[in-house]
Amino acid sequence: MEGIQYADLVDAAQMERKFKRFDIQFTVLVKPMTYVDNHVQTTSSSQVTAIVTNVSMSGMGFESAVAFDVDTSLLVVITVALKTFELPVVVRRCSQQQRPGRTVFTCGVQYVKSPSTTEFIPTLAKYLQARGILRKV
Repeated sequence: MEGIQYADLVDAAQMERKFKRFDIQFTVLVKPMTYVDNHVQTTSSSQVTAIVTNVSMSGMGFESAVAFDVDTSLLVVITVALKTFELPVVVRRCSQQQRPGRTVFTCGVQYVKSPSTTEFIPTLAKYLQARGILRKV
C-alpha cells in the first residue's frame, strides 16, 4: 500500500476535525479491498450494504451489520447527484451499537486520495449546498 495519500486531517491529538460533519442518509455498498501490484481488487461476494449517517470533506460515518477492523481498506460505492463514485477509504474507527431489535457497527472512514475522491468531494459539496445543508461562503 505504498504511496497511499489520505485526505487532509488535523492531528488527532488536537481532537478537532478539519471539516464539519453533515448528517445525511445514503445507502452505499461497502467492499473490502486489497492492493495487488498497485491495482485495487475487490470481491463482490463480500460486499455489504451500509447506511451513511454523516459525511465531511475528509471522510464519512456509516452503520453496517458487519464490523470492519481499524486500518482496513474498503471501497465505498455511493451515488450522489445521479453520479456513482467508487471511493477508496480506510477504516479509522468501528464500534458496536445496539439499536431496537438489532446490533449495528458504526464505522468512521477516511477518504484515500484518488481520481474518484477528487471528483466526489466537489460533487458532494454542491449536493449539500443545493439542499441547504451547506452554505456557500
